Amino acid sequence: MTAQLEAAGPVTTARQRLVPGEAGAGGYRGLVAADGEQHVVREGLAGAGLPSGWRRSARPLLVIAQLSDTHVMDHQSPGRAELLDRYSDPDSPIRGAVGIVGSYRAQELFTYQVAEAMVRAVRETRSAPLSGSPIDLAVVTGDATDNCQRNELRAYIHLLDGGRVRPDSGDPQRYEGVAGPGVEDERYWHPTAAARTCRRASTGSRRYPGC
Repeated sequence: MTAQLEAAGPVTTARQRLVPGEAGAGGYRGLVAADGEQHVVREGLAGAGLPSGWRRSARPLLVIAQLSDTHVMDHQSPGRAELLDRYSDPDSPIRGAVGIVGSYRAQELFTYQVAEAMVRAVRETRSAPLSGSPIDLAVVTGDATDNCQRNELRAYIHLLDGGRVRPDSGDPQRYEGVAGPGVEDERYWHPTAAARTCRRASTGSRRYPGC
């Protein structure tokens, strides 16, 4: 299915979406492909009906590609505050008071790859999915970086320019973030850890031996 979509051109959410799958025994939910979500004309906003056949004669004033909330992250930065997420863990005595903290997310390792995929998708989209008109410009609407660090912003700009980046700010010979094998803490996701040594692995989250 994926190969057929790629052969037909860039994949937009009008053709295919990624949605949470069924929860496994431990609660982990992977992403699965789903049907696209079509555009809906909100006639109520204009206060009048549109003439029949308007789609064939309408011409857009401007076609914009939007990139937002990529959160390119230096996940090895000493400025990270993953420890604060403990206060929001299910067994935290103050979880009810603090709510969701959100200072740690397992997917933080892949923010560079997600940003690159978004840029590539925009580059491959030659025309708007509804009007067929060429894209005039792209707009970034915030949260491009996560820690407000120079290296994050520089990497994001390089990705926009089609350049190559190295998502590693520490020792290139070893990973130095909380997901690394040297951090013996079951509260963090360790891609290479056995289920018995990692509490997050017990939720059914993915393992990637040797990564």
